[in-house]
Amino acid sequence: MTTFAEPWRICNNCKQPFQNQLSIDLASAFISFAETACGHEENRKWDKMRMMTALRMKIEALSTDTLQTDTNEVIKEEMTMLINQLLDTIEQTKKDLNMNRWIHMPKTSEEYQYYTGLGGCEAYAHIMIATTLALTEEGTKVAIGHFKKARAIYNLVGEKDDVQQINTMISAYIAEKQGTNNGDASTSTRPNSMLQSMKNEYKQNLETKGMNSDSTIFVGLQYAEALWQRNRRIEAERLAINVATASRQVHGPHHKITIKAKELLGMCTKRCVTLLPEMGTIFQALRYENGGEICVVTGSITKPRHKDDERMYHIANKQSCDTW
Repeated sequence: MTTFAEPWRICNNCKQPFQNQLSIDLASAFISFAETACGHEENRKWDKMRMMTALRMKIEALSTDTLQTDTNEVIKEEMTMLINQLLDTIEQTKKDLNMNRWIHMPKTSEEYQYYTGLGGCEAYAHIMIATTLALTEEGTKVAIGHFKKARAIYNLVGEKDDVQQINTMISAYIAEKQGTNNGDASTSTRPNSMLQSMKNEYKQNLETKGMNSDSTIFVGLQYAEALWQRNRRIEAERLAINVATASRQVHGPHHKITIKAKELLGMCTKRCVTLLPEMGTIFQALRYENGGEICVVTGSITKPRHKDDERMYHIANKQSCDTW
């Protein structure tokens, strides 16, 4: 399946995955090709698997192109449609091939290999459903259910590392759910299990694959975004610098990850504040003076911003709030 998908996923010259809109367009073309070549009901079982591989690649292309902070509703709808199509294809394949006892076949058999491949696709689909759900009380509850389905599949096929990762995610989502039930709506004060899980994943990638790995760069950007969302801006800034530098070296300056890391770095360094009593007016914090008693700001900031029209102010720190 990797060989079947590779021409649609990886550039034959530089050996890097296609990016930006091109990756999505090629994934769409891959689905059309797979439907034409392999999508017939009478086709053999490996052709059915090729169809699932094409669907999964399009889902991956959309999810990679859409990071947590800017998930687009149109893209989420398309991802949901593709995930449901993948699950429907899996269920129909199970019925068509009568696969009930394939998991009990010898591990070297074609049937067992096929069953585990199908299970991997099914678990992936449930994980993707879980990660696209909003972190509301109901959304978190449903997400946990899908994570448990993925865990059961990985347990069945003996993927212990994947089971451990799912357990970590379930613990993090349960912690988020408890924070919501306790009436704590602030992302900065909710339990940090989700953040710790992302930190562990980034650290593991860093140790095993190095900073210049595609996976490390992507996971690092997600972790930096999560830090920024929880108002841990200095940590987010330091990580965003590392991610932007590595992505520029590995992917080049025009890669979507490089661009997004630079955007995040810009947000981390803004240091914006609102002032009492004019809560709707935004200023940029420049520095503190007098041991933190005075905050030096410039503004007010407009959209689009006109720096020539801004003035510098020295205000009592107690008059500033909502620093971000």
